[in-house]
Amino acid sequence: MTRLLLLRHAKAEPLAGHASDHDRPLSAEGVAAAREVGAWFRGHGLAPDLVLCSTARRTRETWRLAAEGGGMAGVDTRFVASLYETSVSMMLDVVRGAAPPDGTVLVVGHEPTMSHAVFHLSGRRPMAFRPGTVALIEWSVSAPGSPFDPGSGSLVVVRAPGESIGLDDRFGTAGRGAR
Repeated sequence: MTRLLLLRHAKAEPLAGHASDHDRPLSAEGVAAAREVGAWFRGHGLAPDLVLCSTARRTRETWRLAAEGGGMAGVDTRFVASLYETSVSMMLDVVRGAAPPDGTVLVVGHEPTMSHAVFHLSGRRPMAFRPGTVALIEWSVSAPGSPFDPGSGSLVVVRAPGESIGLDDRFGTAGRGAR
C-alpha cells in the first residue's frame, strides 16, 4: 500500500508585522491544531516514512509540533523550497523523486495546492481545506498504473481540526462528521 498524506499548514498569524508571507509563524490556534493533528496521526497509525515540507515558517512549525504531538520526532524530514507557492504537478514531481516505493509520505504545504492535489489524485473534491486540514490518499500495490497518476488514488479521509469526514470505516467516521 502506498499512502500520501497532504497537510495544509495550521493557522498562521496575519501578514501584518512580519517581513514576508514566508516568515509568518503559527497563531496560538495553529499551535494547538498542529499538536492535535500529530496526536490524530498517532491514534490512527499514520506515522509517515518521509516528510516533504515547504520551507515557509508556518509549515515548518506545523510539522515540528505535529511530530512532537504524534511522537514522530525521528521521521526523515526534508525541507523543500519548491513546495512554497507551487503547482500540483511540481509538488508531485517532488513526491515522485523522493517517495519510497511502498510507504507513507506526508507533504506539508499550502492552499490551493493541497486541495487541488486531492482532486487531481482521487477525482474527489474535498470540502473546504482549512488550515490544519489533512487528507489521506491510498493506492493499492496491485492497482493499474502508477501512484500519483490522475484519478488513481482513493481518498480515505479528510480531517480538519476538531473533525473527520471519513470515507472509510477504518476511521470510524464513514459518511458523517465526527467531533
